[in-house]
Formats: sequence, C-alpha cells, structure tokens
Amino acid sequence: MTSVLDLRGVPAALLRYRILAYIVGTALCVLVFVGIPLQIAGTDVVVAVAGATHGFLFIVYLLLIIDLTRRTRLPLVHMLLVMAAGLVPGATFYAEYRTRRWVVEHFPEEFNRPAPPAAPSKRVTSIR
Repeated sequence: MTSVLDLRGVPAALLRYRILAYIVGTALCVLVFVGIPLQIAGTDVVVAVAGATHGFLFIVYLLLIIDLTRRTRLPLVHMLLVMAAGLVPGATFYAEYRTRRWVVEHFPEEFNRPAPPAAPSKRVTSIR
C-alpha cells in the first residue's frame, strides 16, 4: 500500500497532472476572457502576467502528460488530444475528467478500488 505522500507511481503522476491541468486551464481562461478584452481596452498587464504564466506552465503540463502516458500507456490519440486541450479555453477541465476516469478504470489496484465486475457470459442454456 502506498502513502499519500509517495511521489512515485500512477496515483502521484495522476495527481500532479490534475493539479497542473486545473492551473493551466484557469490561466488560459483568464488570459482569453479577461486579458484579451483588457488588452483591447488598453491595459496590457493581465496579458503579460497570465500569458507568461500559461506559457511556462503549459510546458510543464506537456511534460506531466508525457510522464503519465509513460506510466499508464495512455493511447497516443488520447495523449495528443489532452496536449491540445491546453490550447483551448476550458478544454483542459474536460480532458482532465476523461483522463482521470481512464486511468482509474485501467489501474483500479493503484487506487485501492475493486476491479470492475466481469461482464456476464452470453452463453445460452436450454431449459428442459
């Protein structure tokens, strides 16, 4: 059993990714929905701060996605879509939700959850 403070493994990689996904998504929403209108109005401070923050953290976000993919063998298409979600305002929140569900579903033992029950067989039995 791993502790909450264990920085290795799938749960820790997923937690790091989730935290940064929310930060990058919030920074991009602030940049697009607050900074750009203020820049048009003549104030460049928000764009300078939020743009630099999003730019730096987006690089870290990409590295954390690669780390999570390496640990979980996330499908390539899923990884690329999650990376692209960091460029669309609000998309990181949905991508985080789908990625978390995928990882927990495929690694239930890492999260101390029982494995999903097997589907019942479709074997036909005759009644006589």
